Amino acid sequence: MREFNSVSDLLEQIHPLEQLNLERAFVYQDTLIKHQGALGKLEKMAVYISAMQGSLKPRILHPEIFCFAADHGLADEGVSAYPQAVSAQMIDGVAGGLAGVSCIARSFAIQVNAYDVGLKTTPKHPQVIS
Repeated sequence: MREFNSVSDLLEQIHPLEQLNLERAFVYQDTLIKHQGALGKLEKMAVYISAMQGSLKPRILHPEIFCFAADHGLADEGVSAYPQAVSAQMIDGVAGGLAGVSCIARSFAIQVNAYDVGLKTTPKHPQVIS
């Protein structure tokens, strides 16, 4: 994959999936030693990545995780077990490496990016991007 400097550069690199690649990837998944569909959404994701790359054994060279946090206001209606302030604490935990996703990512040297995209309470961790 080429480098890109803007979203429009990236979008130019995206092409429709070739149906043959998708069919081959689904067939290949069904030949692996596991029950069909045993990996749920992860299996389907692998099939689509395989089809996108045109390879039955795709590679992700520089994986990153993007975690977005926002409040929807329903907590004000009394339907949530936790106040909205917990959302900011959770994204602080993601940015600070304390959340489950952060711990798993760290064990595989995967960068985690934490974003505040509409929290009512301002996160405190300096690595949360607003």
